[in-house]
Amino acid sequence: MCRPYDAATQIQKARDAMLCLQSVFAKHNASIRVRYPPSHAIRKTVEHTLSGAINDVPFAIHVFALCGEDAACLCDDPGCDPLDIFREGMGKLIDDARIWAGRPMISDTAVPIYPKTVSMVEEHLFTEIRSRAREFFSAIYAIPCVKTRPLPKAEAEFWSKYRRAEAALARAAKDKNAVMRSTLSLNRKLPLPLAQYVISYLV
Repeated sequence: MCRPYDAATQIQKARDAMLCLQSVFAKHNASIRVRYPPSHAIRKTVEHTLSGAINDVPFAIHVFALCGEDAACLCDDPGCDPLDIFREGMGKLIDDARIWAGRPMISDTAVPIYPKTVSMVEEHLFTEIRSRAREFFSAIYAIPCVKTRPLPKAEAEFWSKYRRAEAALARAAKDKNAVMRSTLSLNRKLPLPLAQYVISYLV
């Protein structure tokens, strides 16, 4: 058996990390689906690398979550039902992300209008996935008595797919309207050359 306090504390940290990661994945993927049609190469790449059939996250994330669940089952007092630790609340985060992202605009002939560009929002969320994934992986590794044998392979698979998505998104057209709006907003507080410098640094 794991020591109750050490295990329960670390399991809760891993759950918190999973919730943060789930939220970022859900928002990123929902936003990409609003910006690209299903047939577009960018969306297809995102669906194949940063999504999944369960909770809209890649399979590698579930491998880590299952290992965390197994460790929680060995714990005398994990703090809640071990099988709910990495599942409860995930569906709501996905629903919230879809509401947050909205829907594609519709033309007069009821055809969805997709910008087919990536904005600073998606770029930020993509970077956030990287940092949140690292936090989640570290939190799972730190759970006492967790079986780590499947984890290195799953982690390597995750980062391989992340790099594929990164390469695809790097080739994506940028949302110039978003850059213009951000420049105008900054220009209300800063001289135009300085506002343009800040935006060039961000994008």
